[in-house]
Amino acid sequence: MFHEDAPGFSEDEPGGQNSYDVIVVGSGGGLIGAYLAAARGLRTLLIEKTDKVGGTTAYSGAGIWFPGSAPIERSGAEHGLESARTYLRTVVSDPSREARQEAYLQAGAAVIDELERNPWFGEFQFMPVPDYYSSIPGSSPSGRTIFPAPVSVAELGAEAELVRKPLFTERWGIDEGPVVTGGRALIGRALKAFLATGYGELRLG
Repeated sequence: MFHEDAPGFSEDEPGGQNSYDVIVVGSGGGLIGAYLAAARGLRTLLIEKTDKVGGTTAYSGAGIWFPGSAPIERSGAEHGLESARTYLRTVVSDPSREARQEAYLQAGAAVIDELERNPWFGEFQFMPVPDYYSSIPGSSPSGRTIFPAPVSVAELGAEAELVRKPLFTERWGIDEGPVVTGGRALIGRALKAFLATGYGELRLG
């Protein structure tokens, strides 16, 4: 997927088509970062060693633990960042990581807000998945996990074939059907959003 006609991709400019502002290695979780960079007008190259996009993220259920995010607030199930902070710090129990934990808690909701403003991502959905360690202070019985909305293969179009197939298809040939869910929905949506910026280039293999 090459977008040579996008601003900044002209061979007449210094560096030509092989000059980029951002290079992202790996098309699993890195695809979100690639989209966020390209959405800011940065010439972004996403490279993937296999012939499909998504890595192990595409195999996953795509549950994202993001306390304080809009999908949780919309559901009415939020318990506040303070209890989530207590839970996270108790589970990890490493003062040297507290700054990173705080950055995660503070930035997570903003990332989801930005993704939801793009129609390709749409609204994420809250589903009750209890926090793993129920006896830990701050744990939530309804959890703080959000998921991408399913998307049809038809809506993804040609890009649907670029997304890694689910394990049951790869291993046993079971057809996925007309609707993409979980990690494949997240990857498919992110790929469409990334390419639609006009600043993103994908190289497989």
